[in-house]
Amino acid sequence: MKNTELSRIINMLQNAYDGAAWHGASIMEILEKITAKQAFQPSEHIHRICELVQHITGWRVFAIKRLEGDAFYEVSQFDNWKTFKNPNEDTWEEIKADLAESQKNILAALEKISDDRLNDEVEGKAYNYYTLIHGVIQHDLYHLGEIALLAHEVET
Repeated sequence: MKNTELSRIINMLQNAYDGAAWHGASIMEILEKITAKQAFQPSEHIHRICELVQHITGWRVFAIKRLEGDAFYEVSQFDNWKTFKNPNEDTWEEIKADLAESQKNILAALEKISDDRLNDEVEGKAYNYYTLIHGVIQHDLYHLGEIALLAHEVET
């Protein structure tokens, strides 16, 4: 891919997810070290790790759907902050697999558009696709900080 704005955004998205992120450990570097026990451990101040990872995935799906042309897709309350009734290893693996699928799908959606599309307004929103995709990256990393702190809290 040429050195375009879109290629640079894709590179940032890949590095934040599982590459050489400039800020430190990538999403997958942190999640690979988290056990199911840590993922489902309640916190009195913020959501559980499992809920945060699912929340990240939910907003990535929003971006994917909008990039694919679904002008009416919104994140439901259920998908925004899902609760999990089976706090076990299989459920934790499924949550991480859903995140991995979102990474694959968002990269595929971005590969199908051009730099020009980044300037287009997201239907029904007060921002464009450039802001949406950067927002996904920022949102991922904001919650990654919470996840890292929660993982450390459970360890100690």
